[in-house]
Amino acid sequence: MVTDLDLVDKVWCDGDGHDQKRPQVTVYCLMSVRGSYTDFHIDFSGTPVYYTVCHGTKTFLMYPPTDNNLALYESWCHEPQQNFTWFADYTKRVGGKKIRPARWIQDQLEKSGWIHSVYTPDDAVIIGGNYLTIRDLPMHTRIYELEKRTRVPSKYRFPMFNKVLWLASWYYYNHKAELFADLGISVSPDLQLTKASRPGLCSMQSSSMKGLHKDEDATKAIQSNDDKILENVSHGAQGKHINLNIKLEMLDSSVAIETMAPEKLASSDTSQARDVLLALIAHLTQHYEISKTQQVAKKSIPSRLIGRNVKEYIAKLESWRDSL
Repeated sequence: MVTDLDLVDKVWCDGDGHDQKRPQVTVYCLMSVRGSYTDFHIDFSGTPVYYTVCHGTKTFLMYPPTDNNLALYESWCHEPQQNFTWFADYTKRVGGKKIRPARWIQDQLEKSGWIHSVYTPDDAVIIGGNYLTIRDLPMHTRIYELEKRTRVPSKYRFPMFNKVLWLASWYYYNHKAELFADLGISVSPDLQLTKASRPGLCSMQSSSMKGLHKDEDATKAIQSNDDKILENVSHGAQGKHINLNIKLEMLDSSVAIETMAPEKLASSDTSQARDVLLALIAHLTQHYEISKTQQVAKKSIPSRLIGRNVKEYIAKLESWRDSL
């Protein structure tokens, strides 16, 4: 499941000439002794977490990332006496808390952006990991900005976060229909392309650096197919084969699934995609401005892939967003 959702696994490419290593955060082993405790925090860039308890017990105290809770968390992070102030006692206005035990041979999925602390009642061995998803991208960028304001050291942030987002923008710009699929929109099999038939990032880069795509006809076919799917989404009342499932965020661990009627597709579904693109473009635009004066930021932009005219590339993304 994590492999299917992981944005890094989907879009990463090493061929941009900067020799930057792929983020390695999806698998780790955590060993904790009885009585240990991890104070309140949000996982880097608001990444979701999978957590498999192989031995022992862990107890999570969790708060959802509401506007009020995130504002209180940021205020708490700026407290001079933060190390001596328990977040749960910081204010009585913190809402929606959940105490969630995770015991032996039990999987735990932590959703994006949740504020949480962890207590270990018994010696524990955990296999877990973090991952970015396209569905949670607005929350990822929001927590990234919160980390900057609270001055979280770079070594504790998601590695190569900005580059992953640039690569994600390029991937979905060239596979527009797949954005809808990854956001939970089903399309008919005759309009879907298998992963094997889609060019990967590095293969597209290799072709574009030669000036022209050798497989230009295939590329046009992909774009044509994507246009057909987008047309069906935009005219949902006529797309009887489309079935939209939207995850409703709850305050407990269950997930409610709502099946939308076809006539609701255009308003609700394109809105979700537009929100994702809005957050993505805003973040990339800000990062591009920073890259003008910071060499490290400049290296995160895969210019061999998107082209040297970054401003023009961002304009293409904005045009795509406005078309939804």
